[in-house]
Amino acid sequence: MVGPADGGPLQRGEGFQAAPESAIFLRDIRHHDDHSEAHAQSFQGHYLPVSVAEMRDEEYGPAPWTIPQLRFASARQPVRLLKGHPGSGKTTALLHAADDSGAARVLYITYSSDLASLARAYFDRYCSRERVFHVVTYQRFLRELTGSNAPSASLDEARRRFRGDTVPFVRALGAWTDRAPALFDELHAHLVGAALPVKLSRFAECRGPRVPDENYRQRRVQFLGQPAAAAALDLASRLERNDSRPLAERYFPELALAWQAASGLSGKARLAGLERFLDFDCIAVDECQDLTALEAFVVAELER
Repeated sequence: MVGPADGGPLQRGEGFQAAPESAIFLRDIRHHDDHSEAHAQSFQGHYLPVSVAEMRDEEYGPAPWTIPQLRFASARQPVRLLKGHPGSGKTTALLHAADDSGAARVLYITYSSDLASLARAYFDRYCSRERVFHVVTYQRFLRELTGSNAPSASLDEARRRFRGDTVPFVRALGAWTDRAPALFDELHAHLVGAALPVKLSRFAECRGPRVPDENYRQRRVQFLGQPAAAAALDLASRLERNDSRPLAERYFPELALAWQAASGLSGKARLAGLERFLDFDCIAVDECQDLTALEAFVVAELER
């Protein structure tokens, strides 16, 4: 390897000033303990230009995609869902599909900042600069959509606050005794995170970011059992009587923001940042299994 176009060895070679920006030059592949200088030689006489598109084709080597990845990326259904075990290549397939869609403007939403950086690097390196790839974490997406300046909420802090607030009711927790983290997750996913502003399939229409008791029972008793479901609702009621603020605002501020977005997209409120999202031709969501029903609804409603 000689290096990028602005590398020292290339400055002493011939014709490299005419090389494309960000080009990388491969001069030699040697054993790891050979540290002798690799002379750059001349650009025109010693190198074969290979574009990113050519490298992704099978002319110079095997395609970098598996058959299932190619099948997903080249499919033409308007909505596609990809499932797989960790490490099976779902993110790679999604990145390829977003590029292969041919959309002029792609909105790429992912759950963590690390995955957002990975996606940003992929689109910058391998995709056309004439197209727009807007990469955001889900938290950033909500803030851009609603026009909120709220800082990202700390989940650990919310868990500590929740645990402290449940201490006075420890004798009423029943099956949830000594299981505060699991109870926190239950309320996050199924009492607050399953609240939708419209009736949809098994989800009831909610007036706020909190599922009605009866709807919660219908959906959760078969999985938790009657005593555990009743104890979860009892605790929620006790916490609500102790503080006038909604549970979402106190413990799940990201879901409170998602509720604001969902209400706006359903025509029940105004969204300050909606206009900037109306001209995207493709929406790709990575790690969507980490989204609650409310958070997934926001993306689906924006697409609709």
